[in-house]
Amino acid sequence: MGKGWVAIVLIGAVALGAVLAACGAGRSAVAVHPPTPTSTCVTGTGTPPVPMTVTRDGSGWSTTVAVCIEGHGPFRFLLDTGAGSSLVDGQLAGQLHLPVVGPTAQPVDVGCTTTSRQVYLGDWSVGGVPLVPQPVSTADVPGFGGPHEPVGVLGGDVLSRFGAVRIDFRSDRLTVLAPEARAASSASILTGQLSQPPPPLLVHGIPQAEVSLTVLKTGASALVITQTTFGGGPSSPFLVDTGAAVSTITSEAAHTLHLVDTGRSVRAPDVGCGGTAPDVGSGVWALGSVDIPAQPLATATSAAAAANGVTGTVGPDVLSRYGSIVLDYRTALLWLGAG
Repeated sequence: MGKGWVAIVLIGAVALGAVLAACGAGRSAVAVHPPTPTSTCVTGTGTPPVPMTVTRDGSGWSTTVAVCIEGHGPFRFLLDTGAGSSLVDGQLAGQLHLPVVGPTAQPVDVGCTTTSRQVYLGDWSVGGVPLVPQPVSTADVPGFGGPHEPVGVLGGDVLSRFGAVRIDFRSDRLTVLAPEARAASSASILTGQLSQPPPPLLVHGIPQAEVSLTVLKTGASALVITQTTFGGGPSSPFLVDTGAAVSTITSEAAHTLHLVDTGRSVRAPDVGCGGTAPDVGSGVWALGSVDIPAQPLATATSAAAAANGVTGTVGPDVLSRYGSIVLDYRTALLWLGAG
């Protein structure tokens, strides 16, 4: 792993999902009105399970959690392991008068949106679990802020600091291993070694499968990547991305792997994107050594993805088949079917 992998971390610091889609929708005109605080905004001790809302429609999947900010909320945030860093919708940040702490280090594209500043979240929580104060990027994301739409993203920066997380698609619950730690002071790259014991607090019984990951961290970002193979060919790095609407592959990778166009299209799978993306058939493919049944994959083109070697995303359409998953950022392992 060379400079390309380090660049993935830097891009992921403000990435929503996998930065993999062709884009172009307008900003929703629906105003965001901070709701009155409720009992769900009261934090306590410990790390109770966090309720999730998992929806599936013709456009794909959406997994959200309730986040409170500065005594307001709860607000719907995407639960997004494919986002290196968390993000707050710019309109909500303005209405809550969140203090601006400066521009992002370098404005970059977030899906179909460009971020340009950071605000400070001094008091925030998810499902009653307190979160560490931190600066968070803002963006005016098309589609955010409308009725029943999210107004932010809870990304890998926060999730990784819990050590490990359990995402249960059957009971609609997020469970974290431990209270959130402070951000790391340096960048790191960790590759998982199989046959490590899973965290017993999060894995109930014997998991169905274990997948090695590469965890890429900076002080403000964390991304998880797994190796996929198609038809026994060479491996391709995919993001593990609970925030994606569907699993994707870049059009360049689909062409190289000779994946066949299905003749169908789906809504552009990245956050904040408009238009559609054509589907290709995956054939039998695999995450590590775990075989995955054939399915459609949405294609997308991204210069950033191509430059850094990421060729797709493993979305909730695949992950939810196992009922629950445990993502361990400490050991760089993913357990599928966690009991």
